[in-house]
Amino acid sequence: MAGRLLIVVDTGYWVELFQIPKHSSEQKYQRVKDKFAWAIEPHTASLYFPLPCVYELANHIAHIENGNDRKKLAKKLQQTLAPDSQLPIIVHPACAVDELQNFLRRFAENYVLQGLGLVDAAVIDTAVKVKQKQNKVHIWTLDKQLKANEPDKEEDAFVGEG
Repeated sequence: MAGRLLIVVDTGYWVELFQIPKHSSEQKYQRVKDKFAWAIEPHTASLYFPLPCVYELANHIAHIENGNDRKKLAKKLQQTLAPDSQLPIIVHPACAVDELQNFLRRFAENYVLQGLGLVDAAVIDTAVKVKQKQNKVHIWTLDKQLKANEPDKEEDAFVGEG
């Protein structure tokens, strides 16, 4: 049985896709938009949106100076994650409450030593959790350190350059 392509999407890609003012560039937006279109149109992949990344994106939206833009992008986030959105996006919790201590131990003993933050650790943990023998799992991120932790190396990866 052939596996599926699963993509865990870090905050940086969402920031580009939502074109967050002062945090997004036209060049990166175009590359990220093309990658999302490739994954979504023929349902090539399932996209995992770790809950900590949802919060981080929402914080970026909340700090947009223009109130109309802020409201428009907040509504876009709501619609993107609505159960009836028809997009292959799965919001994934970082961990269950009873797993929190183990998650924080992994953060303290491993991830923080690599210079990776708690949200990055949640992205990696999500990728590891959804990985099964048959599945191919990539992390879409603009962070090279985080990208180095993806379970399966992505050919033609985009980490914000080129």
